[in-house]
Order: sequence, then C-alpha cells, then structure tokens
Amino acid sequence: MFKKLYPEFDLVVPVSTYLNDYLKSLGCNTFILPPLADPYEHCSLLPKTKDGIIRYLFIGKHQDSPEIVIKAFELLPEELLAKAELHLKGISQKQVKGIISPAMHKYIGSKIICHGWMEYGRLAKLYKNTDFLLLARETNQETLSNFPSKIPEAMSYGVIPIASRVGDYTGYYLADGADSILVGECRVQSFSDAIIRSLSMDDKARKAMSERAYATACSRFYYRLWKDRIYNALFNNINRSSYENYAFDYGTEGTAVR
Repeated sequence: MFKKLYPEFDLVVPVSTYLNDYLKSLGCNTFILPPLADPYEHCSLLPKTKDGIIRYLFIGKHQDSPEIVIKAFELLPEELLAKAELHLKGISQKQVKGIISPAMHKYIGSKIICHGWMEYGRLAKLYKNTDFLLLARETNQETLSNFPSKIPEAMSYGVIPIASRVGDYTGYYLADGADSILVGECRVQSFSDAIIRSLSMDDKARKAMSERAYATACSRFYYRLWKDRIYNALFNNINRSSYENYAFDYGTEGTAVR
C-alpha cells in the first residue's frame, strides 16, 4: 500500500513528519495534519478541584508503557504520595497488581484508581479534575510515526502533559517548563523525577502552566485555525514541503496567517 498504492493518490495526509518524510520519499503528495480539538467547546478553562490532591491520568494504548508510569508512581516518597492520585484508563486492577510490589496493593482504589470503559461525558469530567496527563513512550518506528490525539484533547481542558520526548508533539508543539514537562528518557526514574517536579510546584505555578497548556490547545490545535490550510491542500492540491510553510505560522491572538 505504501509503495504502490499511496503514490497514486492526489493527496496523502500523515499525522507526523516521520511518516511524511517516508511518504515523500516514495513520491507521494502529502499534507501533515496533527490531531485537532475544540478547546472552546466548554467555553473557558475551568478551575481544578481544590482539595489538596494532585491528580494524574494515564490512558493506556498499545504504544504506551504503563509499567513505566506505575513504577514511577511507586517510587514517590510517602509525603508526596499522600497528595497524589494516579488514575488509569485502559489498565485493569489485575494488571496493576502484576506491576507494583505487594506493599503497594493497599493503595489500589484510593491512590491508584482504575477506570474501565466510559462514555465521553464521564471522560470529560475526569479531564476537568485532572492536573497532569502522563504519556510514557519508547522511541521506535511506531511512536515516531504516531501523534496521540489525547495530547490536544487533554490540553483543551488545561491538563498539563508529562511526556517522554518522542514524536512531533514534543519536538514542535510543546515547551518544557511552559505548557508541559518533557522527560528525556522513557525510564522509571526519569518519570518519577518528573512527577516529583510536578508535585513540587505550588498552586500558582501549576495554575499558570495549566493556563499555558490550554493556550497551546487554542493556538496550535484548534481545528478552525487549520481550515484554510486544509482547504488549500484538498482543493488547490498545494504540496507544502515542510512544517515551516504551514504548521507554526501564527499571527496575533492565535490567528493563523497562512
């Protein structure tokens, strides 16, 4: 399909530069389109629950590494664990028990909460009360090719990504210390250090980072900002060769200028 079929199409739409470079090497006409969102759907950035608990969310997909995140949480000092909650979606309690030590099993259901399938309304409610999204991914062909839609989705609720450096979202869209916390290596200790860094932030600093995460969702991932570029790609068949031409050129107040 990649080598014979796709080059025959008028336009192929990859989600990443890694895929784009490969497709172009085969002679494909391409347009890079990352996952988009509507950060204005809920009108404004809502304040998080003020109960002294910092909430972390991990949504497991097959590209992700739940063991890294769960073991990183296990390394937290007792005084930091006391003010943190780890919410897991797509990971069962049985899986968690197979990852953490027996001494940590007592925290399942209180500090480590497993969520099964949920309607989007319930997921949206979870996002509204979540402070940080944990995204641990090894560097390989699949993760370089991928762009997780949960990044723009979560940031639309002011959720701050804590993510390993892999793929376009950490290379082009997120800024460490501004709207996210980026982790150099997908290792247990590295993620534990990042979680400790996030727990060490005071309320004011965390709120400011959350606001910047939301601002990034508005200025980078809002689907209406991409409408002209999508229109040009589809109907004028304009072949843009790099992100410089169409991905990061924004005017004032988040208005796309190309």
